[in-house]
Amino acid sequence: MKAVREVMKENVLTIEADDTIKRAAQTMSDNDVGCLIVMENGKPVSIITERDIVFKIIAKEKPVSSKVREAMSPKLISIGPDDTIDQAANLMKRHGIKKLPVISYDKLIGIITSTDITAIQPQILDEYRKLLIVND
Repeated sequence: MKAVREVMKENVLTIEADDTIKRAAQTMSDNDVGCLIVMENGKPVSIITERDIVFKIIAKEKPVSSKVREAMSPKLISIGPDDTIDQAANLMKRHGIKKLPVISYDKLIGIITSTDITAIQPQILDEYRKLLIVND
């Protein structure tokens, strides 16, 4: 089974918790990404997604000058680089999320998304088939 580090994207965009929602939205738009990892004191503390901005700021008619901390997720759910793709998929399912920061020793080293996992599913199925054939 593949490890998260084999599938994750390493260049992860971040934003500070005290930056504005406008800056977060602009960064997402400029880079065609759906989320940013929120940092404080050099450490990842949360995530902010397009959905967070729409539901917590736009729909509630709050100003785009609001701070990222007002819309970011209350708790950062993450995974380690040596965990398996199955563990990542199960964690996403259990928490109803689509993006997982990959953290090692309190340092952000990547991100894995449900899209990344879906893209490798044919490979995973082939690996399971090989295991079944060997075990028959």
